[in-house]
Amino acid sequence: MENKRGTNLINLCYFFLFGSVIFFLISLNQVSLWGDELWTISKIQFDYSQLVKPGFLGDPNYPTKILFFKLISDIFQVNNTNFLVFSNLLNLIFLSFSLLILKDHISKSQLLIFISLIISSEFFIRMFLEVGAYGFLLGLSTLFSSCYAKLIFFRDHSIKIVFLTLLTGLVLSIWHPFAGLLVCSVFFTILLGNIENIKKIIFALALFFPILILITYSLDYTDGDQYFFVNLSFRHVRNTFAFMIPATLLLAAIIVLSIKEKHKTTTHFLYFSLPIIFSFFAFLLYSLFIQPIYQARYFISLFPLFCFLLIVYEKKYIQKLSSLVPLICLLSVIFLYGPRSMLPYTNFQFLIQESHTLQCKDAPIFFNNTEHKVLNKNMQDSYSVASKIYSDQFQRPIKDYSYVLSNIASLLKEFPGCSIFGLSGQKEQDVFIEDIVFILKKNKDNNITPSKIKAFQCEIPGCGILWTFKPHNDESNYN
Repeated sequence: MENKRGTNLINLCYFFLFGSVIFFLISLNQVSLWGDELWTISKIQFDYSQLVKPGFLGDPNYPTKILFFKLISDIFQVNNTNFLVFSNLLNLIFLSFSLLILKDHISKSQLLIFISLIISSEFFIRMFLEVGAYGFLLGLSTLFSSCYAKLIFFRDHSIKIVFLTLLTGLVLSIWHPFAGLLVCSVFFTILLGNIENIKKIIFALALFFPILILITYSLDYTDGDQYFFVNLSFRHVRNTFAFMIPATLLLAAIIVLSIKEKHKTTTHFLYFSLPIIFSFFAFLLYSLFIQPIYQARYFISLFPLFCFLLIVYEKKYIQKLSSLVPLICLLSVIFLYGPRSMLPYTNFQFLIQESHTLQCKDAPIFFNNTEHKVLNKNMQDSYSVASKIYSDQFQRPIKDYSYVLSNIASLLKEFPGCSIFGLSGQKEQDVFIEDIVFILKKNKDNNITPSKIKAFQCEIPGCGILWTFKPHNDESNYN
């Protein structure tokens, strides 16, 4: 009787877990689009021939995501972002197919834990429905990891699995540079294994494809002069595990049980883990010694393989923890990742709707004070798209930070009902109140008081600030 009650409780946890994930995904679609999504949408207007041209984007990311969403937009003749974002649901096919590949090798309980670890992570809830690459990175890498597991861990060297591993890997490698790194690591690991020579030759040749894509589209934009808004720190590495707390806790529990029971890791298991080891240390070392590009979201391609390693490490450990894992996943979604997904990275919707009032119509506005030409252009593109989405009746002309501050006195007279003449967002704030006060005093606009207002639901730098200016001498409003 107790066993039956325990089973019912576990099933109830799974029911609420999947239900809560669906609820937060639907709710997430109401959250403001952020900079990367707006930048992607801004590029959809270009021709396919321009998008595939190396160097056209001036960005280290591949054009694949833009091409995909442009194709969906052209096929259905729809530009609505709410429609475009649901094209990511195609990834459910990849997730389902990956489970189908593994179903004959792992138990139903392991399959449920595997999918629960994936959907209860920030990688899934926060990024699965983005107008971007990360949904497809998660879906394709889950399928790719399952194929790799079938080939190496379960030693199925059939031509069908070899072909599927190759095909999935090559498709995955064109979505993101670090997805290509995982593909290279997997192909290299396969070469070290005991498979037929003809198949080794095929994987050896395929190994060059991700490298070729990297050289063609990305390498010229990671040369040290390219702008990046991250600096490698312990916080970035810590966030990698914070993005997947249920999986991290399961890893910790398995380590404790292994030490307690003096379990020795097999050579075969370590060999199977090589792609994660190679990939993780590759971009960690690159960030340490060449250029800081490490971000937690780059681990998304490795995450499905990491989850698979956890559930097959030792079946008896999973059996012991099978009642605890779904509960941890459920609590993580309800109290952590779900609420976090409701907080915008950059609340463009609030910024635009608050600044685009009738009193401010035709009044110029600045967006950050970034001097880097490419980054500034990308931010202007994001602002332009956001203003069209969230203020479809009119758009305020965007001007340089220096232009607005130099002409702020005349602008306040020309638009007496308008006080908002600047926005910040998309990255850590590079417009500061002290700089604005200094420039105003330099221009002898001492009777103008600037102040800043945080965008709704914004606590972290880069989420959004409104910059207001008022013609009076009360400096007590300086923030």
